[in-house]
Amino acid sequence: QHPPGDGSRHDFLRLSTRQRQLIWHVLEKLKIFKGGDETRVFNRFFDKDVDYLQAKVRPTSRDFVGLTQMNDDEYKPQSQRGSQDPYAKKEEPEPTKVVMMRNPWLLASTGEHSEQQEKDWLKGWKNSIAAINKFRPKAVVVCAPHIPAKCWKFLARIRDSIPVIWNDGSVFYSWWLNGFQGLVIQKAGFTPQPGETLEDTLQMKWLREQMEQSRMAKQQVFCFCDCDPRELPGLVLKRLARGRVLCLYGLAQEKLDYFVEYSPNEQVDDDKSVKSTDSQEDDQDAARMRVIASSQNGLEWLTVDEKEKWWTSFEDIDMPQTSK
Repeated sequence: QHPPGDGSRHDFLRLSTRQRQLIWHVLEKLKIFKGGDETRVFNRFFDKDVDYLQAKVRPTSRDFVGLTQMNDDEYKPQSQRGSQDPYAKKEEPEPTKVVMMRNPWLLASTGEHSEQQEKDWLKGWKNSIAAINKFRPKAVVVCAPHIPAKCWKFLARIRDSIPVIWNDGSVFYSWWLNGFQGLVIQKAGFTPQPGETLEDTLQMKWLREQMEQSRMAKQQVFCFCDCDPRELPGLVLKRLARGRVLCLYGLAQEKLDYFVEYSPNEQVDDDKSVKSTDSQEDDQDAARMRVIASSQNGLEWLTVDEKEKWWTSFEDIDMPQTSK
């Protein structure tokens, strides 16, 4: 009856950015943005679908609307949620499925491809979105140095009930879903300013804090970057591995699938310690992180079980092939 932008007293578009953020903060504390309700409520603040998708990432609080730690019951396992009645029948929860979209266009530089190639890539992108709407994962992840405007347009066609977790090379944050944590990092955020070191960057300070929390809480953690994982500093890869990150997903011209090993008390980059504390580690602190990346058009499925199990698989999606 009162769509956004109608100019009525119900129109949230009349509010300033600061006023909207204050309302969102209250709604978050009241847990209104939980269980899919953020789609209905949050949409009231926007008249364009793309603006709605982009605003769900909050750079100031480093989180994602509807997928915060508080809304995820403080990463409580699914089997421990719901009715507290000891006689209530509790069904075994199904594994959570998250999909990462891949497409050659996400790595292509401006001017280095033909118009026909762009059409072919867009066709493959549409086919991937059609598969997402058919199989309905719990969330979709899109990370790239730059997300073309046409790709944004079709991302808005994904079902409203499926969160689109994105990174266009400009943000870093975390999100929570059914007891596990996802980290979204950007390559540019690890570039120090003149006179600074890698440890001085805002993203590295944030990442160090996230990794220490992960080692303490021991939840399942997965990381998604906007670049070829091999382009990240070695210290970052080692710190992710030490922080119990199970898998790092990225984009690469060639298919990558390898492991990053962390040894107790390991030092890298001119004897720079991976640890952020002075404690001594033993053999139980050794860790290994899997790294997966490619630019082939398709869907990388991540399936997470609360019983400390997870697995990943790639689904190739049809895309026309045209020579450059």
